[in-house]
Amino acid sequence: MAIVTVRPNSTFLDGVMSLGRKNAKTLGFFPKGAFLDHANRGHIRAYVHGEDIAGYLVFRIRHLTVVLVHLCVADAFRKRGIAKALVEDLCKQSARYAAIRANCRVDFPADAVWPRLGFVARSEKPGRSILTPTTLRVWVRELGLPDLFSTAPSDRLIAALDTNVLLDLHGDASDRHRRESKALLADWLDDSIEYVLTAEASADIARNSASEGRQALFEFASTFRLLSDHDSAFARERLMALQSAIGTGETRQDQSDRRQLVYSAVGGAQFFVTRDEGILELADKIDDTLGVVALRPCDLIARTHGELIDQTFAPRRLLGSALTVRQFAASDIDKLVRTFQDFNRKERKGPFLGTLRNSLAHSDRSMGLLITEDDQHPIGLLVMDSGEKETRIRLLRTTPGAVSDVLARQLVWLAVLTARRARHRLTRLFDTHIAAAAESALGVLGFRPAKEGMVRVNGIGIRSVPELADHLRALGSVYRSDSWIREAVKVLTRDQSRIPRQLAFQYERVAWPAKLLDTTLPSFIVPIRPGWAARLFHVRLAEQTLFGVDPRLMLRLDNVYYRSAVPRRLEAPARVLWYVTASRESPDTGCIAATSLIVDVVHGSAKEVFARFRRYGVFEWNDVLDLANGDPFGTIQAFRFEHTEPFDTPVDLRRVQDLAQRAGTGNLVFQSPSRVSSEFFGAIYREGFMGDE
Repeated sequence: MAIVTVRPNSTFLDGVMSLGRKNAKTLGFFPKGAFLDHANRGHIRAYVHGEDIAGYLVFRIRHLTVVLVHLCVADAFRKRGIAKALVEDLCKQSARYAAIRANCRVDFPADAVWPRLGFVARSEKPGRSILTPTTLRVWVRELGLPDLFSTAPSDRLIAALDTNVLLDLHGDASDRHRRESKALLADWLDDSIEYVLTAEASADIARNSASEGRQALFEFASTFRLLSDHDSAFARERLMALQSAIGTGETRQDQSDRRQLVYSAVGGAQFFVTRDEGILELADKIDDTLGVVALRPCDLIARTHGELIDQTFAPRRLLGSALTVRQFAASDIDKLVRTFQDFNRKERKGPFLGTLRNSLAHSDRSMGLLITEDDQHPIGLLVMDSGEKETRIRLLRTTPGAVSDVLARQLVWLAVLTARRARHRLTRLFDTHIAAAAESALGVLGFRPAKEGMVRVNGIGIRSVPELADHLRALGSVYRSDSWIREAVKVLTRDQSRIPRQLAFQYERVAWPAKLLDTTLPSFIVPIRPGWAARLFHVRLAEQTLFGVDPRLMLRLDNVYYRSAVPRRLEAPARVLWYVTASRESPDTGCIAATSLIVDVVHGSAKEVFARFRRYGVFEWNDVLDLANGDPFGTIQAFRFEHTEPFDTPVDLRRVQDLAQRAGTGNLVFQSPSRVSSEFFGAIYREGFMGDE
């Protein structure tokens, strides 16, 4: 007997899927594609007895929590400790995370098993089963590390259901199409995704349903939240844009589909779940026009929460827009009120107007940025001012549309960057009328509910682990609940060698731009050509180009860089120092110009890797194909990076080599990525930000 990781090519995968199908009544339907996706990530562990599968578990990662998707034991192996062995194995494999979480219906016999597996009941909530109300109990097994996201705003995603999927959910599971849709009701998805309907879905039911079943279907539809804002001038304008992109449609149903897509986008949904092949074939054009990702139920289930967020916040959407970023003027105020005042939540005009006017009146300590499309249509507004050791966000607004989600996230990031440049200890958000898109970005960027507004800690500069603990402890009183601070300090003040890489990475994210050098988080130098540096992050180089700084560059939090597949030195998570290779045409080259955090490293065929990351823009298919020597199936590497800091003072090559010698690294060769010591990283970082020390 042994516990093994089940990969896509494993001889045990069919046995795992077969056991899952036999227990689908309690586990829920899980598509083959979802099994394959989890196997590809190494997220299936099986207890094998010879050629038999005695039991298995499937899990996924959500921030610092391991979420159990399946825990299943074959009938012939029950009461032999298989479930306990699988859970204990997962605990050992998950030491770098905060906890393991499982949801279980209280009316299932398995609910009584969790305490024997070391889990503690934390809460109860309504289950996903809509026709028959159920209750879920949330079971948690702590792993000894703090969950830095326990008090973060929800980053739950919104998926609008097409009428065909709604009908599947309402009917029985007799055919495979309905089984695929019914998998959406899996309880483990509840924390990640909310399903909603548009008004057009109700109209579709009225037009097409048989009269004898129509009332029951309406009652079923009423259990989902109905998106608003469908009858607005903006929705009509978006409908015209979509019809221009994909056509008006030949039938009444085609026209209804287009209205559903538009109402989904304007209502704030990031995904449109459908089995309509006609819509799916047009998914890229729909995404480009509306910012809504159309996909099948099985594709929504198969992807991790992180991947879904990556799709939602695709920076490519900004690259397809003609954006202008400027400070707003008094002549803009009437337009700003019409565009950004929150009429749906009855925001009063007086305070909103007062904030705008106050920003203009105190321009020495306040800044109001207006983002427009085509230099005339306002799509984003950010109003900030400076207080004692903190940057205050007074207004953070975006309009619905194809770029609203990504723009909201980038505006939050721009405010954090502003606080970093001012060396403020805190960034505080006061706006209570922000869009849902902005709210979901706040937790990822470190904002937590405070006694006044929402606050993130800015851990400026190099910090030892004890220093960061002291910094957090001193600021704990500003939060509404300081439980995450207390847990974080508890871990930070014990032996830092026990702080795993993943947790150190999350600390640097949440308390960015803090750098914790006395942890196991690795550091790398990556060479990059000046042209790509200018387009990805190097504002100083971009200023030397013909068109000056692209405003979209100012709004980039996330990026992807492609390179050849060898050597395979990069790891994730990690830090990266960017070495801009020398060029006679550009004076600010031959230097280390910035640092970022590496979130993910992926190897695969050029075609597969580009398909996954194309939403980040900048690189075109021909650029990626060149890396694979013209072979679409040739292997390349891509890594996703974020939280980039361009240095105040880029460190030239001579100084880099001098610091390398002092750190005992020896002469560096910048032909490919190189791993460097934390000591060397710290020396370079201090040179780049001399004013921080």
